[in-house]
Amino acid sequence: MTIIWHSAANTDPLPDLLRRIEQAVPPPSESDVQRELDRLTTWMYEPAWPARPALTRPVTHPPADDIRFLTIADAAALLRLTKLTVYRLVHSGDLPAIRTGKAWYVPRDAALDYLHTLDVAQPRD
Repeated sequence: MTIIWHSAANTDPLPDLLRRIEQAVPPPSESDVQRELDRLTTWMYEPAWPARPALTRPVTHPPADDIRFLTIADAAALLRLTKLTVYRLVHSGDLPAIRTGKAWYVPRDAALDYLHTLDVAQPRD
């Protein structure tokens, strides 16, 4: 579409063009606006991917007595220490551990033995 502006007439064709566009395209009704808003809001809250199917069988964990090795995090939780302290104990040789790849595993019995060898502080009178 080419718009020719006549400077001799000293009129701006833009308002006239906008008026013709407004007449050609009527404003949307309130129901159309509401329908479009509903469509957009439902689209925004729909999940982008389908939900994961439910597990067919429940996940079971072995009883605590069957666990033979603890990760460093589990050993730290059992001993009430930080992971860094457990790593220091392992590297100093105070707490035996097995390294598999990059992971360290502490035997559960060794962690419990270490726990029993610690001195318990007596409360001051």
